[in-house]
Amino acid sequence: MIKEITLKDFRNFNYIKFNTMNNLVILLGDNGSGKTSLLEAIYLASTTKSMRTNNYKNMINKSKENSVIDILTNKILRVVLTNKKKYFYVNNKEYKTLEFINNLKTILFMPSDLEIIYGSKSLKRKFIDLNLSIIDSKYLKIFLNYKKLLNKRNNLLKEVNVNYKLLNSITEMLIKYAYNLNLLKANFLNELNINLVTICNELHFGKVEVKANILTNLDKIKEMYKNNLNLDLKYKATIYGPHRDDFIFLLNQNDAKVYASQGQVRMIMIILKLAILKILNKNDLETILLLDDVFGELDSFNQQTLINYLGENQTFITTTSLNDIPKNLLEKALIIKLERN
Repeated sequence: MIKEITLKDFRNFNYIKFNTMNNLVILLGDNGSGKTSLLEAIYLASTTKSMRTNNYKNMINKSKENSVIDILTNKILRVVLTNKKKYFYVNNKEYKTLEFINNLKTILFMPSDLEIIYGSKSLKRKFIDLNLSIIDSKYLKIFLNYKKLLNKRNNLLKEVNVNYKLLNSITEMLIKYAYNLNLLKANFLNELNINLVTICNELHFGKVEVKANILTNLDKIKEMYKNNLNLDLKYKATIYGPHRDDFIFLLNQNDAKVYASQGQVRMIMIILKLAILKILNKNDLETILLLDDVFGELDSFNQQTLINYLGENQTFITTTSLNDIPKNLLEKALIIKLERN
């Protein structure tokens, strides 16, 4: 549980401290009051990334040189943003990014999640990679090593005179990483789809699935790299691998991007994240739920659906009006009112 959050020169906050010792925290305020910024700070302390910007410097108060986020759980987590880099601390000891990630596990719901269904292949890959990294830190380590090696291989392919001995050596190592990533990803998709069946049956929603052509046979993976070598040399980039995976989100065996209504797509995303939450809870991984202006987007039935799955997970909800929040939640919530600066 997050017990306390302190923000210094983060976004529009100069200095503010929140006591969040409650299983349900509602952040109430007008647009621009900092509700989403508070969720962003929590998400940053969980994943080391923002869900709103790729440039972390945008999170530093414009008039300041750095910002500090302190989050008290059973540990003291600190994120310091400067104009040069990000620093991460656990109990006052500095950690590298990879070591810091997942000291705080979160699942984020926000209206823009619909873009994961409607968006590009890379956006879908990012969704799968991020959530699998939250569930399994081993996946994250292998993924980062794969990306580094992939960059080396692509740079080598761009050279006028390719060093084929070095290329073969790098490719062999890349294949090992790809094989391990594929195994973890295939297992994850299998467990995810099992949970999706369960949740969809409970909600009488239809059948939601995530499909991808993930090779788990080492010899076939080797064959793919070998067969694509000429294309790699032609396009000066690695054509095949986990970085090219194509995930399809299905509703009743049809591509949700094409055949699902906007309301159905919204529920598909909620169901997907609830399925991921089941995996985390199964593994006894305490997870914080971040719901950014979600209830105002749902009808009463789907609101209750989401409530039924919140369970014992600490939950932060942002809203512009308490009228959007079901009464049975308000009765047990800690309500924090935010004002525009």
